[in-house]
Amino acid sequence: MRYSSGDYHKRALKLIRNQQSKKALKLCADWAAEYPDEGMAWLMQGSLLSQREPARALPALKRAMALQPDNPEARLLLVECALAAREYSLAAANIDAVGGQLSVEQIERVSGCCQRLARIEQQRQWLVLLLRNNKLKPALWYNLAEAEIALGNVDAALALYRKMIEISPGAQQAHFELARLESAPDTPHLAQMESALASVPPGQDAVLLHYAIGKTCEDRGEYVRAFEHFLEGGRQARANGSYEVASDLRQIETTIAHFSAQAPVSPDAGPEGPAPIFVTGLPRSGTTLIERLLSNHPQVDTVNETFFFQVAMQECAGLAPLAIPSIDTLPRALGAPPGKVGARYLELVAHLLGGRDYFVEKLPENYLYMELIARSLPRAKLLHVTRHPLDVCLALFKQPFFRFAYTLQDLAAYYLAYRRLMDFWRERLGERLVEVSYEDFVADSSAQARILFARLGLPFDERLLDLQANRKQTNSASAVQVRQPVHNRSVGLWRAYGEQLQPLLGALVDAGILDSNGNAL
Repeated sequence: MRYSSGDYHKRALKLIRNQQSKKALKLCADWAAEYPDEGMAWLMQGSLLSQREPARALPALKRAMALQPDNPEARLLLVECALAAREYSLAAANIDAVGGQLSVEQIERVSGCCQRLARIEQQRQWLVLLLRNNKLKPALWYNLAEAEIALGNVDAALALYRKMIEISPGAQQAHFELARLESAPDTPHLAQMESALASVPPGQDAVLLHYAIGKTCEDRGEYVRAFEHFLEGGRQARANGSYEVASDLRQIETTIAHFSAQAPVSPDAGPEGPAPIFVTGLPRSGTTLIERLLSNHPQVDTVNETFFFQVAMQECAGLAPLAIPSIDTLPRALGAPPGKVGARYLELVAHLLGGRDYFVEKLPENYLYMELIARSLPRAKLLHVTRHPLDVCLALFKQPFFRFAYTLQDLAAYYLAYRRLMDFWRERLGERLVEVSYEDFVADSSAQARILFARLGLPFDERLLDLQANRKQTNSASAVQVRQPVHNRSVGLWRAYGEQLQPLLGALVDAGILDSNGNAL
C-alpha cells in the first residue's frame, strides 16, 4: 500500500516511540525507495542504522546531507558514524561544516567529535559557547579545562578547576587536576584538600585526593608525608580492581617469544609519503619533551599520542580493536601482515597531518611493538627515551594512571620486564633504534639535540631549542611542564625518597641494574 511521505514519517515516529527499531528501519527504507528525494527518510534511516551499524549508516546520511544541506543533524550524525566506523578523514572533512542553529545537546556532541578528531581549538570554542550561556554541564567543565591546558592556556584551566571546587568542595578530580597545575608551596589549596579528605565517607576511596595531596607535599619539600599519600593512593587504587602485574609481564614475554622466531627485519624503502617518528619510552621518561623539540622543526608535524598503530595491527588481524591487545589476542595481533598494518596506520592518521615530510607519534607505550612498527613502516624513525631507573619509577609511582605502579613490588617487576624487552629490541633493531637520555638532554640540550637531528637526517637550528615557541597543542599529561624552559629539577629527585624507595632499589640492585648507591652499572 502506498503512503504519502507524511504518513511514512508519522508511522516511523510511532514505531520508534514504541521501540520497534527493526520495523522502523524497514519502513524508512521503503519510504526512501518510494520518495528518493525526501531527505527526512534518509536521515531517519541513517539515524536508526547509526545505533548498531554506523558504517552502513554513512550512505544514507550522505544522501540526507545532500538533500537537506541546512539541516545540521544530518552532517553531525555523519561525523559521529564516521568516527564510530574509524573513517577519520571523512569525519574530519565534515566537522568544520557543522553549524547553524544547534541545540545544547548538538553542541555537546559536536565538541565531543572535535575532541576525538584532535580539533582542540574548535572543541574549546563550542564549550566556551555553552559556558557563556550557562549551559555547560559539570562533567564538561573538565573537558574545557583539558582543552585549555592542551592549548597552553594554563590560567584559564586553573580558574575552571577553582570554580569547580568552589561549587563542589569534595570534587576529587578537580582537586587532583588543580594540584597538578599548581607549584607554589604555600598554596591554600592544601588545606582545602585535607578538608575534602576528612569528609570522604567511610568505605569510599579517596585515590585522587591522596595523589593530589602527595604532589603538593612534595612541592613543599615534605617528602615523607608525600610518600605516605602516594602509597595510600596506590593501595586504594589497586584494591578497586583485579589487576595482576603478571598479566603485563606475560604480554612482554609473549612479544619476545613471537619475534624471536622471526627472521631479522630487512631493509625496505616503504611507501611514499610523510615518515613517522615514533617517540617511545616509559611514561614520565621525557617523551613529551622530545616530541616538543621534534615538532618545533619546520619539516615535522605532530599527531601527539594516538592508539592508531594498535588499532591498525588489530584490525589487520581481524580483531575488534582495544587500546592494548589482550594476552589472548596478542599473538594474532603481532602476526598481522606488516604491509597492511603500515598502510592502515597511515590511513588512520592522515587527517591529523599537515603536509610536512615527517610527523611525530608520541605514545610512550609503543615500545611494546617496536619490531612490528619497524616491519610495518620501513621509513619510520624509532626513538626510545631513557631516564634513570629510580627517577622514572618514582615519577610513575606518583601518578594514578599506571596500574603496574600502584605498589613498589609491581613497579619493580614491570620495570625489569621493560628492560628485558628493550634489550631485546636493541639486539633486533640495531642502529635503527635511536636512544635519547633524558639526563643528557637536560644537561646539554643543544649538543644532544644536534646529535638527535643528525641521526634523523634533519637539519639543526639553535632556535629549535626554544620549546616555549612551540604553540602546537599537546594532549600529554606533561602538557604544562613542557611549555616551560628545559630544566634539571627532576634529575635525582629519587634521592629525596631514598629510604622509602629501598624495596625498589634492592630489586634493581639484585638485577644488576644499579649499585647500592643508586648508580647505573
